[in-house]
Amino acid sequence: MKSNVIISNIFSLFVVAIVIETAVSAFFSITAVKEHERKVLMKSMREAITFLAAFFFCFVVPEIRIFRESGIKITGMADTIISALLIARMSDIVRGLISKLKGE
Repeated sequence: MKSNVIISNIFSLFVVAIVIETAVSAFFSITAVKEHERKVLMKSMREAITFLAAFFFCFVVPEIRIFRESGIKITGMADTIISALLIARMSDIVRGLISKLKGE
């Protein structure tokens, strides 16, 4: 196992998570959507959109998968799903940091 490759891949996933969170936040900052943002359904929908965007991104761009070239043998679809889940969680962390900086 090559730990430096995994760390590099995690950093790449974090950058992708920032990009995806920015895009999803831009969509949800629309005034018509913003007034319903506190509801559980909207939070779930936001998380689902984030995961789907992350999954699509990992599926289309195989270079950002976490176990790529790490020496760990895992199927491509499992690697894609794990990477998408990691991006979605990192995106949630980025969202939390941004909201703390805003004081919300």
